[in-house]
Amino acid sequence: MCNKILISNDKKKTNKNITGAVVVVAGMSSRMKRFKPLLPLGEKTIIEHVIDSLRESGVQKIVVVTGNQTKLIVNQLENRDVHFVYNELYTTTTMFDSVKLGVTYIKNQCDMFFFLPGDIPLFRSHTLLEMKRTMEKSSCHIVQPTYKGKHGHPVLFSASCIDTILNHNGKMGLKGAIESIDNRLDLLVPDKGILLDADTPKDYEELLDYYKKRDIPDEEMCIEILKFFNTDERVIKHCQAVLGVSKKLTDRLKCTGYRLNEKLICSSALLHDVARKMKNHAKVGGEWLKEMGYDEVAEVIECHMDIEIGSIDALDEKAILYLADKLVIEDKEVSLEERFENTYKKFADQEIPSKAIEIRFNIAKRILDNICQREELFCENCASK
Repeated sequence: MCNKILISNDKKKTNKNITGAVVVVAGMSSRMKRFKPLLPLGEKTIIEHVIDSLRESGVQKIVVVTGNQTKLIVNQLENRDVHFVYNELYTTTTMFDSVKLGVTYIKNQCDMFFFLPGDIPLFRSHTLLEMKRTMEKSSCHIVQPTYKGKHGHPVLFSASCIDTILNHNGKMGLKGAIESIDNRLDLLVPDKGILLDADTPKDYEELLDYYKKRDIPDEEMCIEILKFFNTDERVIKHCQAVLGVSKKLTDRLKCTGYRLNEKLICSSALLHDVARKMKNHAKVGGEWLKEMGYDEVAEVIECHMDIEIGSIDALDEKAILYLADKLVIEDKEVSLEERFENTYKKFADQEIPSKAIEIRFNIAKRILDNICQREELFCENCASK
């Protein structure tokens, strides 16, 4: 039997700029039939992902409220510098009772804190950083992340909410406490991970599937990312047209036996102009996506205006996006000649821009010629067999 871990009664002055987190793992996992926090997810357990993601998001003080399987949890997290509070009545109390234990511990130790159950591991660090920025810029007391209209976790509370939570009568649990607090803000985030838990075996399977695919956003997520960054509808339509051309080019190469990362190409096409309003938008868009954890996509879209020589002849994902973008005007597919004709005329009397336009045209044509040559070679090989 694990020794009881006592709650600290120290009353310290609030440390400004300190972010805390309360993670509850005290439950019985009755619907899952297996202890959810210790289920494997890649090379770590679910609870390890939770703690590591909180740390990556700049959370300094983390309290984990335990009950069921306390000793196993403590052993699993012993090297992660977290504080433990033991709910010795976990079999007869509610999750909200565990929440209050964690909140009591963290009181006076931070100026804001996240709350989440310990079986929601795949939220993105970017989401938490945006929630913190939102709270710091506004006077709101609670920031709740939403994905496609649904609330998720973690929820961010100002330290000013602590007494209200602790004095809440328990009706509707933490949700009831939240609804009793004024000045709440819902933050739309492009992060499906805030909704994914491991309540049931089916939920766990969905979690595993999402984990395998989370490094590259799917089309649905790409649209949510574009909305998050307030991308114009006109630009979104352009990106969708570039996506269509990218798929055609990829299919042409696939017919010759050439293989590319189709998901990477599709995501990059949809997101290549996410920062269109910004100066040097390719670089800025790449930086935004790197902050979100989409490094591969960022590398591709950073090159859609200027590309490395190696990618041109390799016909890699960067080359496909570069060419596809040059075969679209607004949301219409066009030839290279059409695409560049008006641009040439616009800058005809300006030497430097005209030279840059000529270089881009020649690069795009070289990529297109390489695709055609690969197709011709494939046809010749087939004919000789």
